[in-house]
Amino acid sequence: MVNNVLSYALFENHLTSDPNDYMAVTTNAICLDSNALVELMLSRGSTLTETDILAVLKMEREVICEQAAMGNNKRYGNYRQPHTATTRCLIR
Repeated sequence: MVNNVLSYALFENHLTSDPNDYMAVTTNAICLDSNALVELMLSRGSTLTETDILAVLKMEREVICEQAAMGNNKRYGNYRQPHTATTRCLIR
């Protein structure tokens, strides 16, 4: 699966009072679950096993949920972005 195109749509930004302010929202139809992510990782020739990767993903989610419950954020690279696992933790 190779998809080098990021489709998006512009929506009115309700976070500002500027009526001409819009935000881009991705509209790609693909939604990957943990198993699909693992398959993509393994297809790159890793020495890790499926069990290893699933264990790390599970532990990452647990730690992110724990930290979110304490009011902390997860940072990816140089940007602070919400993590879907954090959102799921907070609403369950």
